[in-house]
Amino acid sequence: MTINPAYLSSRALEFLNESNAIEGIRGIDYRQPQFQRVDSGHFGAFVESQECAKRREPLDRKKIARWQGMLTREQLIVGEQIEEKHIGKYRDIQVRIAKHVPPPPGEVPTKIEYWIERVNEALKNVEKFENDEDFCELL
Repeated sequence: MTINPAYLSSRALEFLNESNAIEGIRGIDYRQPQFQRVDSGHFGAFVESQECAKRREPLDRKKIARWQGMLTREQLIVGEQIEEKHIGKYRDIQVRIAKHVPPPPGEVPTKIEYWIERVNEALKNVEKFENDEDFCELL
């Protein structure tokens, strides 16, 4: 299933393309209809997250795992080496992102659950975000 690109602003499509570029993913351009699937990939995860936000649904681990799965399955299509056992799951290995070393894998579930609780609590007190910066400030 594809949808009209007008559904997302040009800035949102640019954001999705930039996200892939940061990860070194080439060959996917979300301005092209064949990549605008609402049931898979970065595009689908973004659309689902926006729809959940519009309905003011609380964030939960299941949603995050689903979206992460959509992202990583798309990465497999362009040649990334990701084992199926890691898709939609908390990481079980230590990773490094450039010079940054994220928390050890054993701390990830607790930190994510705490973040989810914080975000959901903060969202209860917000009627509407005026812009992306306001939302980022919340996070």
